[in-house]
Amino acid sequence: MSKGLSDAELERLLYADSDDEIGEFDVILSDDEESGGEPEINDEESDLIECESDSQGTSVEQEQQESMDGGNLFYKSKYGTQWSKVPYPQTRRGAKDIIKNKQGITPYSSNFTTEIEAFLLFMSDNILNILVVQTNRKAEEVIRQWNEKYPHKLQRTWQLTDSMEIKAYLGILLIQGALQATKEPQKILWCTDKKYVRRKINDKLAPIRVFDLFVQNCIMAYSPGSHVTIDEQLGSFRGRCPFRIYMKSKPDKYGLKIWAMADSKNSYSINLQGERVVLDLVDPLGTVYGVTTDNFFTSLPLADKLAEKKLSLCGTLRKNKSYIPNELQPKLFRPEFSSMFAFTKEHTIVSYTPRKGKAVILLSTEHHDDTVADEKYKINPHIILHYNDTKGAVDTTDKMVKQYSARRIYNRWPMAIFGQLLDIAALNSFILWDIKYPKIKKSKDDRRYFLLQLGESLVKEYIVRRYNNSGRLSKTLRQYMRDVVPDLASPPVENQNERLVKSGRCYLCDRNRDRKSRQLCKECQNFVCAEHHVKEVNKNASLCSILEDDYAQYERKYDS
Repeated sequence: MSKGLSDAELERLLYADSDDEIGEFDVILSDDEESGGEPEINDEESDLIECESDSQGTSVEQEQQESMDGGNLFYKSKYGTQWSKVPYPQTRRGAKDIIKNKQGITPYSSNFTTEIEAFLLFMSDNILNILVVQTNRKAEEVIRQWNEKYPHKLQRTWQLTDSMEIKAYLGILLIQGALQATKEPQKILWCTDKKYVRRKINDKLAPIRVFDLFVQNCIMAYSPGSHVTIDEQLGSFRGRCPFRIYMKSKPDKYGLKIWAMADSKNSYSINLQGERVVLDLVDPLGTVYGVTTDNFFTSLPLADKLAEKKLSLCGTLRKNKSYIPNELQPKLFRPEFSSMFAFTKEHTIVSYTPRKGKAVILLSTEHHDDTVADEKYKINPHIILHYNDTKGAVDTTDKMVKQYSARRIYNRWPMAIFGQLLDIAALNSFILWDIKYPKIKKSKDDRRYFLLQLGESLVKEYIVRRYNNSGRLSKTLRQYMRDVVPDLASPPVENQNERLVKSGRCYLCDRNRDRKSRQLCKECQNFVCAEHHVKEVNKNASLCSILEDDYAQYERKYDS
C-alpha cells in the first residue's frame, strides 16, 4: 500500500461499484465446474504445491517487484476474478458464524442405560428385521435349488432364523473384533487353552437395503459440534465389484470408497454417501456449521452454495483453479514460513510457504482477517491452524474402526459394506456411551471393554434359549455356555430326564460284567447299577466327576 493513500481513498477503492473501477468480484467457472463435475485429477494430490517455471520468461526479480508493489491494492486471477490485498471491514458477524446448536446426545438417543441399548440405536429393529427376512429368503432359495439338483439325496430343510440369532451373530463378530481375532479359526475362539486366549484378562449401494436406515439412525442419535469434516473412507475389499478402486495412499490399497461426514471433535460418523456430493452430506446439518474438506472438494462455487445454506467452508485448493491469483502461486523468492492473503467480501485465500519453492493454498469463508500465530517459530496463519485442527476426523474414524474391526474376509461386496457399517455402529455407540457416562480417568482399553461387554450382551439371550431348548448339546459346549452365562450353572430341569437311550451299562463297573441299569447318577447323568448307586454315588457325589474319564482305573482301585 502506498504511503500517500488516505483512508477515504482506500474505502472508495474497496467499495467501488462501477465496472471501470474496482467492482464486485465475479466468479468465472471453468467448463468442468459449470457442468457440476469434478476435474479428472488424482484425488490424492498433495496439498503442497511446487513452484513451476514461468512460460512467459518473467524474471524472479520482476515477479518479486510486481508482487511487492504497494501501489496496487488488488490481485487479479487469470480469468478476471479480483481479490483485495487487505481484509474487508467486518461490521457484524455473519449468520453462518453464530453457533446456536448444542453438541451432544439428542432426545432420540438420551434414554439408553446399557451398552446394547446404545448399539441398537444404530442397528435398530427395522434393520434387524430386514436382515432376518432377507437371510431366510436367501437360505430357502439356496436349499430349494440344492434339493431340486439332487433329488435322490436326503432333502435339506432350513430352520428360520430370527432377530435374536442375528444379534448373537453380530455379538460374536464384535467380540472377535475386540480381541483382534477376526482371522482366527472358530474353534480357537471358544478354546479355553491359555495359549490361545487373547486379552481376556486385560444407488451403487442398492443391494445394501439397510444403508439408508443406518445413516438416518446416525443422524437422529447425535447433534454435532460447530465443525464437521468431509473425507473418504476406504473399506478393504479385494473381491469382484464394479466400483472397487485402488488408492495407493491408503493402507488397504484396494477397497470400496464411501464419502463420510464426521464431527471434528470426537470423530462421530454423522452421514455417509456412496457418491461425491458434499451438499447431500451436509443436508441434515441445518445451518450454522463449519465444513472442512480437502482439495478434492474445495472450490469457490461450493463455498457460495454452502453460504446460501448458512454454512462456512475451509479447505485446501488445487493450483489449477482459475480464480487463484498468480501472485499466490509458489514462487522461489518467497521466504520460508511467509503468508500472502487475498480477500473478497465473503472469501479469504491464504498462500503459506512451508519451504522454498512450495506453497499450501487454502480457501475459507469463516475467516476474514490476516492474523497469524507464532507456533514454534513457524508463523502459521489462523486459517491453517484451524484446518489442521478439523481436517482429521474421518481419518481418525478409520483408525479407530480398524483397531477393533469386526469385519472378516468376505467374497461378496455387500457383506464388506455391511461389515463397515457394523464397525461404525459400534464406534458411534461407544462415543454416545462415553458422552453420557464419562470416566474421570480414561484408559486406552475402555473401548475394548465396551465392545466385549456389548458382544456378550448381544449373545447372552440366544445362549440362554439354546441351552434350555436344545437337548443334543455336548458337555464341552454346555460348559462354554455356563462360562459366558453363570446363571446356567445347574442343568435345566426339563432336560434332566430326557435321554434317547432308556437304559445302559453301568459306567463304574467293569465292561466284562455288562451290568445294565435304568438308574441315573444325579450328579453326572450317567447310568449306574444299584450297587454303585447305593454304596458310592450317593455317599460321595464328587466321585462321578473324578472318575468319569477313567473307568478302568477306578475299578482296579475299588476291587483292591
